[in-house]
Amino acid sequence: MKLPWIALAILSAFLLGSAGGFWKGWHDGALSVTAAQDQAQLQSLNQVITNQRSLIKEANSASARLAQLGSSRAAQDAATTQALKEMLHETASLRAQCRFDAGVMRQLVAARARAAQAAAGGLDGAVPAAGQSGG
Repeated sequence: MKLPWIALAILSAFLLGSAGGFWKGWHDGALSVTAAQDQAQLQSLNQVITNQRSLIKEANSASARLAQLGSSRAAQDAATTQALKEMLHETASLRAQCRFDAGVMRQLVAARARAAQAAAGGLDGAVPAAGQSGG
């Protein structure tokens, strides 16, 4: 009777060892799959961060260019304003007598035409002339 019990004990030990090995392998495989998924997510996030850094550099470059253009425009505006002030100062006595230089008159007529064209442009097309109904 001892032999069947020994065989049963050996068989039970074998089955328990096999089941333990199976579950250990299953667990190691699940960890391996999870690690691979985590690595893929990490690479994806690193790519997003790299892309964001590139976009930030482009935005900073564009911002610097806009600042440069703005300061250039401000300098041009200041120079134009100064030139106009000087011209107005030189011709102040003529304006008091309602006499304007021919060049100034051409500039005024051109400015008036540009202003009228801009005012008549509207957002959705031309604005109707005075006395006409829009439609």
